[in-house]
Amino acid sequence: MKRKRKPPSLFTLFLRSLPPALIFVISFPLAAQENPEARKLYQEGNRKFNDGLFEDAVRKYDQALGIERHYAIYYQRGLALRKAERHAASLESFREAVSLHRDFALGWYGMATAFAVLGRHDSAVSAYEKALALDPRLEPARKGLTAARTMQALALIDSGDARSAAETARKACGADSTFPQAHLVLARALGRLGDVEGSVREAEYVIRNHPAFARDAWYELGLTYEAAGDLEGAARAFTEALNSPRVGENANRRLRRIDSLRNTPKRESE
Repeated sequence: MKRKRKPPSLFTLFLRSLPPALIFVISFPLAAQENPEARKLYQEGNRKFNDGLFEDAVRKYDQALGIERHYAIYYQRGLALRKAERHAASLESFREAVSLHRDFALGWYGMATAFAVLGRHDSAVSAYEKALALDPRLEPARKGLTAARTMQALALIDSGDARSAAETARKACGADSTFPQAHLVLARALGRLGDVEGSVREAEYVIRNHPAFARDAWYELGLTYEAAGDLEGAARAFTEALNSPRVGENANRRLRRIDSLRNTPKRESE
């Protein structure tokens, strides 16, 4: 029996939404005064990288680093490891890059992305903020910061701290109002706080402006209506969410629960 694939996380969906050129900036040259043999190996690594041979690229970068420890080589090595899905090793390579060049904004951005993929969202937020402090024009870092704050808010909801989650999600929405996941998480946090009007407003914003996430927003509406005791409204919202690959199964479970509540006879008062 085949196991069902887990739906992608909010952060994975964010990464997929970015054009490749925004995710990684590839292959800037070493200065002419650097060791020529290290420069040659670095360039060979870049060619391997551009051919999609990421492990081969890492080996070339390692050879270059054996001759000269340069932040640009560590950065490119981090990119290759990231593309090879060796995220912990990628993080360490970006860390080495910024240890050699503390004002290297792209190095901090690479660290932040690695932190985020590893689920270390607090560290990701700090690294994205550092990247933006060094280069306010680094738009991918701004978008990454929004995504990391959204994941922070989701973790706060899971820990039971809906108030802090709402504050964090509002920061994410304020930084980039075009990121639908931030509005979805804010809708959930507000629903947990009993702010039905605010939760509905955020979910309806997503339904109007981000059709690809509309069913997810209907699911959040269902949770809010259910918590407020509006079972009819919840049932309508969960029905709209049934075909979502991310929340459809949960919506179906919620509908069955609502049906059982409807069919449970009320006890007469004594």
